[in-house]
Amino acid sequence: MADGATTYSYSQEWASIICTEQEKQPLADVDDLMARLPSWQTAWQAAIQDRVNDLPWFAAAKVEQGAFSTFLQLTVHPDGTWQAIAIGDSCLVQCRRGKLFRRDGAYPYFFPLQNSEAFSARPYLLPTRPDMNSRVREHFRETRGTWQTGDEFLLMTDALAAWFIQETEQGRLPQETLRTFTDRHPRTYEDHGVYSVESHDCSKSDLRPLSLYLSRYNQTEEGSESIHRLDAIIGHSSLDEAFGHWAEESKIVRGLKDDDVSFVHVSLREA
Repeated sequence: MADGATTYSYSQEWASIICTEQEKQPLADVDDLMARLPSWQTAWQAAIQDRVNDLPWFAAAKVEQGAFSTFLQLTVHPDGTWQAIAIGDSCLVQCRRGKLFRRDGAYPYFFPLQNSEAFSARPYLLPTRPDMNSRVREHFRETRGTWQTGDEFLLMTDALAAWFIQETEQGRLPQETLRTFTDRHPRTYEDHGVYSVESHDCSKSDLRPLSLYLSRYNQTEEGSESIHRLDAIIGHSSLDEAFGHWAEESKIVRGLKDDDVSFVHVSLREA
């Protein structure tokens, strides 16, 4: 998952490049990110160059500030373990038997932010400017865990994640709300790069992500012709419309931040 910062030019294109590169080859660790980041930044510069040449001087000057995006990757291994890496405030939560999974029995497992107070107006995001790469390492976050058959993961952009964590802190069950917008009859993804679980000779080799739902509801700049690259394979229009209505209403009556709102739902069970 990558969520571009809308206050900067061409951040949506930057987020798309990050997701494309993840799908080609999921990142292993921070060293892997640092090795591949320069080529991603070069790809972003090439993607926008023609458009920048046609911009007035003040708009072109803004582009020189660069683009920024969150970054969140979940990798599920067939041996019953999972790994997540992140930069920024897109967040992941794990559910088991419908309840938030509690690490060491102490607290619901949120990653990379642990509570609603951790969200800020200016989180550190992955940059397109090479001169800013020196700070990437200090803001890189990584964690690991275990999963069981039937576990679910929710990956959420910042506005939805902040609402979700706050709801949890107030004793409510936001996972039940989001589950109403997930596909009841999802397709199984086996050969779609990052979404597949590679087959190995181990006891859990027959397990696959059963449900991978991406809400297509988001706010884009007026006149944007960009379409999310996963629209063609994930989501159903009726669910997306229902989620969109809920999000707009929640911005008025439930304290949901007025921002892009998207989530990915991953459910695991035996194939």
